[in-house]
Amino acid sequence: MIYVSRADGAVIGKFSEEQLRAKITAGDISPGDLYLDPASSQWRSASEFPGASFPKCDPHEVLPPLPKPVATPKNKRQMSPLEIGVCCALIAAFIPLVDGVLFFVASLPLLIAAFVLAIVSIVRGKIAGGILLLMGIFFAFPMSCVAMTDRQEILHRGLKR
Repeated sequence: MIYVSRADGAVIGKFSEEQLRAKITAGDISPGDLYLDPASSQWRSASEFPGASFPKCDPHEVLPPLPKPVATPKNKRQMSPLEIGVCCALIAAFIPLVDGVLFFVASLPLLIAAFVLAIVSIVRGKIAGGILLLMGIFFAFPMSCVAMTDRQEILHRGLKR
């Protein structure tokens, strides 16, 4: 009996010489598979098996089409540090209108984040945008402070108009 296995070690089975030739001819065993030569007790490539005739591939044979690659969803455009910084500064400027305590909890950290993002934008080459954001932060900070202290008056004036 002749033992046959795949190159990765997966066992195919044990066959007589005639069965092995029939499996090779049928295409069940490929030239890269291995067989244990009973005469030398060595594993050899199935392509070396005496009298083996592997099926030939017809060049005119129509092969089934390859599966279409799975379409990956297109990622949305990511916001730049400058855009994120502008959003942070705008939110920080108007949060104190909601509640004065939120100035220290939300507005101040957002203004600091906007400042850092403005510096990052300048370093990355968006100098004009970064400088405009810095100027906006310097206007947003006092606006936040005023909104924190005079919130009721600002909201009352806005409702009268």
